[in-house]
Amino acid sequence: MKNDYLWDGSGRADPELERLERTLGQFRSTAGAPGFGPPEGTFAATSPRAVLNRWRRPRFLAASVLAAGCALGAVGLFLGTPAKAPLPGWPVAQIEGAPVVGSLTVGGNKGKASLNVGETLVTDSNSRASVVPATF
Repeated sequence: MKNDYLWDGSGRADPELERLERTLGQFRSTAGAPGFGPPEGTFAATSPRAVLNRWRRPRFLAASVLAAGCALGAVGLFLGTPAKAPLPGWPVAQIEGAPVVGSLTVGGNKGKASLNVGETLVTDSNSRASVVPATF
């Protein structure tokens, strides 16, 4: 025997179920179910114009600009800036003795060295060196 009373009202009802229906019947509504639209804050994109209007809203425009800026910043950090080539130093030639450029003795380097920015050329009473200023 198939008893689908709870689903479609066919078959025989249980006496306890009939008593429960009578008790709760006073709360039964005769109105139809309310219609619900899309949830608040969502967009129903039914046409290309609706999609276009969604992207014209200020908050989406601001979010798009922010995302593009972050992407460009990340690319900039990834690629970095090209390293500048160091400026060529001035050539220093040993004439006599042992002149010192920075921490390098010119006489120990085949008599030649390069005087770079921030370095010093030190000569004593027995040393002489020739410096040729570079033109830029």
